[in-house]
Amino acid sequence: MALVPALRMSERLPDAEKALPVLKVIYWNAGRIQEIGGASKKTLHPIVAKAAKTKDPHGGESLRAISREDDMDKAENLFAGMTKSSLQDAYNHLQWIVQDDMNVHRFVLAHRVWKLVDIVGPAHAHTIPRQSVRFCVKNEQNIITNEKRHPSPIRTLVPKLLDQHNLIGRALGTKDPEDTWVEELSTLIYTAGKERATDAVAAAIAEGFSPESIGEAISLAANQLVLRQGNGRTHGDSRGVHGSDAMNAWRNMNRVTNPRNTVVGLLVGAYHTAEYSADPKVKGEPYPHEAHRKMVKATGPDTLLKEAEGAIRENLAERHENGPIFRKLKPGVPSV
Repeated sequence: MALVPALRMSERLPDAEKALPVLKVIYWNAGRIQEIGGASKKTLHPIVAKAAKTKDPHGGESLRAISREDDMDKAENLFAGMTKSSLQDAYNHLQWIVQDDMNVHRFVLAHRVWKLVDIVGPAHAHTIPRQSVRFCVKNEQNIITNEKRHPSPIRTLVPKLLDQHNLIGRALGTKDPEDTWVEELSTLIYTAGKERATDAVAAAIAEGFSPESIGEAISLAANQLVLRQGNGRTHGDSRGVHGSDAMNAWRNMNRVTNPRNTVVGLLVGAYHTAEYSADPKVKGEPYPHEAHRKMVKATGPDTLLKEAEGAIRENLAERHENGPIFRKLKPGVPSV
């Protein structure tokens, strides 16, 4: 999942530093591969040779049904046959299982595999998205075997909204709203709860607003999560980072999928963002607080960038036990 962003970063760096992001990903991947035994622990075995060429307009529904049955072999063979017919169609069919549960990694992985196909080439076009199939089926295994793990309510909510707002079979909207409309929808998504937020997005689609404008509103709601990350984390269980990653994935996938999947992708993205917004950890005043703003004296872009770099290099981190204050950590001590 990290290779494509690393390549994009490398394009923005000076020539002498271009290789660094890519080398970091290669180093990390190679380390993980060796940790579990390297080539002796291969998981992906050739299946394309025995997979029949499949061109089924209802392939997404079939793939989803097999995934819910926790049948890895059958799901992999069906998807392999789909890729033999049309990689674009196969990717649209894949969306049905990606949309079937709430998990930021299933969303981001599905987004990245499409981008990786251009890098690895047609010869490996099946191997890359195949990983998404496996991820989704393994997730279903967890639902079936874990008594406390239940399927997301999105499985019943999406069909209900598609029918209620008559969203299937219609052309995607092209209305470009005013900024105030985008801000109002964004605020609703962040504050109104997941069912109401998802219904509001369904209504916006039915009114003919463009997927880009609706996606922008959901992304802005995810940004509100970032601005309220009171625990100071930037990864792991961070609602802000995961919420933003998820919406970045959905907006990019929506640009290459068919209208049905674009619509459902927006609904799932809205639900996921609103679900995160319910977390008490992302409530309250957004950053920067007034105390933080008063600490910034610079006004010019060059000076601001210099101060930002200095704060990063000197490990100036936020702390919240006694309110939003700054402290300077000792050299070698990680930020918290």
